[in-house]
Amino acid sequence: LGLEVDVKLGEELVRGRFAGMDREGALLLDTAAGPRRIVAGELLAHAA
Repeated sequence: LGLEVDVKLGEELVRGRFAGMDREGALLLDTAAGPRRIVAGELLAHAA
């Protein structure tokens, strides 16, 4: 939890902090624009 990640959604790139998974398996991401629920995309973790 709290890991900074990027998620590529087609042409859109969403950046935020990993906040967990919901009951359906969707990624929960805290972004600068607010919380976001993501069901499909390419997850890109930042190097530590």
